[in-house]
Amino acid sequence: MARRITHPPCSDIRIMDPEFHRNPFTAYAWMREHAPVYYDAEAPVYGGRGAWGIASYRAIRFVATHHEQFISG
Repeated sequence: MARRITHPPCSDIRIMDPEFHRNPFTAYAWMREHAPVYYDAEAPVYGGRGAWGIASYRAIRFVATHHEQFISG
């Protein structure tokens, strides 16, 4: 199933980049406002590309209860 991403991209958000995790606060604020469930299409994951970043408790609950939409395979 193809991913349909409906949020605006943000070049500063690289979910798997160590630099992102050193000071994520500005990025998480942007994500909470614009895309609480953010898909980083450029993130290198297990030899492929793409990773989800979840920026709010409400969004985490949504992802956790909609596993058919957010699968790792």
